[in-house]
Amino acid sequence: MNANPILTKGHKILLAKAALLPPETAMALEKHALKLTDANLYLRADVTGKAGILKLIDETTIKQVGITNIDGNKLPKFVNQVVEKLRAGYATHATETDPSKLKYTTKYSAVDTAILNSVFTIKLNEAPVLEVPTARLFSEEVSRGAIGSGYDAYIIDNPPVLIEEMKISMEIEFPKTGSVDSGAKHFIELFLQGQRTAQR
Repeated sequence: MNANPILTKGHKILLAKAALLPPETAMALEKHALKLTDANLYLRADVTGKAGILKLIDETTIKQVGITNIDGNKLPKFVNQVVEKLRAGYATHATETDPSKLKYTTKYSAVDTAILNSVFTIKLNEAPVLEVPTARLFSEEVSRGAIGSGYDAYIIDNPPVLIEEMKISMEIEFPKTGSVDSGAKHFIELFLQGQRTAQR
């Protein structure tokens, strides 16, 4: 094994935050006993008529292709996700109720006002690790790059790490005086992009 491997950005972030990881995982990471892979967590949800605080995942969340690749609200042992980029999408339809059957847009001008004026928060064990106005997760009128590039994603300067076996919460808080329109169906998708650890 190379004694001086080239470290990726995600690896450097994990090493810098090793004190937050379980001791066994921190040691394995330092010794390069864990591999790092590109990873995307995603979810799609019906937000029709929603107001107040909407919890997007909880312990009952079930992994289902097209809906989410998150199972429950914890990552398994030795899996730690660096969230380097966020991207949101929006869809609306007169009658469709299945979030997996719709085409989503990242364009700001298409999005329901209550969604644009909301705040998206990620928490670990109920402590916020990221809070961002949801409007910042959508793109300009004309996209300048492929999906997942720096042009259509919100790049996080100080990326949080979702730590193994810790409770993860993702919430959207809508304005106190506003709610998502209920005249049609409205949906949101979220992509959390970065690197994660896994056993070799």
